[in-house]
Amino acid sequence: MKFFGTGFVYSTDGYAITAAHVINAIYEKDDIDNLNVFFPATGNSRKIRAKIVVESQKHDLSIIKLTGSNFNYVDLGDSSKVEDGQSIALCGYPYGPVFGLYPTTHTGIISNISPMAIPVQNTSFLTNRMITALNDPYTIFQLDCTAFPGNSGGPLFLPETGEVIGVLNSAFVKITKENKQVSTGISYAIPINYAKELMESSKK
Repeated sequence: MKFFGTGFVYSTDGYAITAAHVINAIYEKDDIDNLNVFFPATGNSRKIRAKIVVESQKHDLSIIKLTGSNFNYVDLGDSSKVEDGQSIALCGYPYGPVFGLYPTTHTGIISNISPMAIPVQNTSFLTNRMITALNDPYTIFQLDCTAFPGNSGGPLFLPETGEVIGVLNSAFVKITKENKQVSTGISYAIPINYAKELMESSKK
């Protein structure tokens, strides 16, 4: 058993959101039939089986369905209303195998709202994924807040309301936003409205 990332439940019947690359890591190990979700190490830590409902490789998002019902869940906000400088918080399980299933919360601000990919001065820096992102751009949140391996797929939320406005995702974004010549250590998130669009597409 191996820990791959974070996710969050958004409905009482067990639908949850995470990053697609978290799920892809399980695919790579040919272990997708053993997709398990672990709840925090409180007094009633538990493991629940889950299945994939729908994915978006473009936005690196996955919706999964947990076995069971009557789950506690988070409310989803409207990421189109988010502004530069707005206070945010993130929660997840950084370095899960090391620190265990004890959620860690960090606070910060939205430092920038910008395209997934930006033009580069030297075409040698371009990758196929960067070209695709330039041809079909969408916005992401750049954060003045540190996320670590294991945070991917976790919620970015408004501290005052708890509403989720984004899905933490640095590994995927950095493929198009940065390159080997420029490693910034900046954290990013995918706006939650893209996940809402994915939810609607799964109903069709």
